[in-house]
Amino acid sequence: MDNNLLLILEAQKIATQEIIKVFLDITETTVNALQNLHSLSITSEMVSSLSEIAPRETTPPRGESSSSSSLSGVKCLYCKEQHWIFDCPYIPKKYKGYCIRCWKTRNHLAKHCRSTQKLEPWLKE
Repeated sequence: MDNNLLLILEAQKIATQEIIKVFLDITETTVNALQNLHSLSITSEMVSSLSEIAPRETTPPRGESSSSSSLSGVKCLYCKEQHWIFDCPYIPKKYKGYCIRCWKTRNHLAKHCRSTQKLEPWLKE
């Protein structure tokens, strides 16, 4: 085998090993962070005190619903009325929590969606 080819293969092997090490470090860090997050308990008093200094959100804090949160300054991203998008009466229960642009997933936000779909799926049915 050519010496240059051997050097290239050895370099690829070393690079692959380094990538695997970094991936394992990231995975370990993520697992640790998730374990710490799971053990963290946030009270409604903490949320209330932070809401005074934080900018207004368009979605409720996790675990909170519109009935237990203040609705002043809240506008639904879908219908623009004064409630959280998760409580929007115009979105069928089947589609609650989905991206409001593509209506296909709960894995991204509408602001990151690349879909050009305009019509809600329940209007097609």
